[in-house]
Amino acid sequence: MEVLFLILKNLFIVALKDLEGDIARLGRDMDHLKKQLEAETMRRVDAENKLKSKIDEFNFKTQQNEEIIEEMRTHRTVVMQEVGGQLQQLDTENLS
Repeated sequence: MEVLFLILKNLFIVALKDLEGDIARLGRDMDHLKKQLEAETMRRVDAENKLKSKIDEFNFKTQQNEEIIEEMRTHRTVVMQEVGGQLQQLDTENLS
């Protein structure tokens, strides 16, 4: 009986050491995965910030271009009115 007890005790000690090794390995794996998650999170946040910056830049340039187009339209309208006025004046002068 005592021999059986010693054999079982030794088996449990070996199994316990194996489990302790597994726990240590899993702890290292978990630390590694935490670091990977942190790095991936930082890359995601960086990508989101870059995207937001590009969207803001796009919106700003779009607004600038719309303002330029509006200025060009206004200028074109003024020029056309001036030319129209000059043409009327020439027509009036030619009819006289």
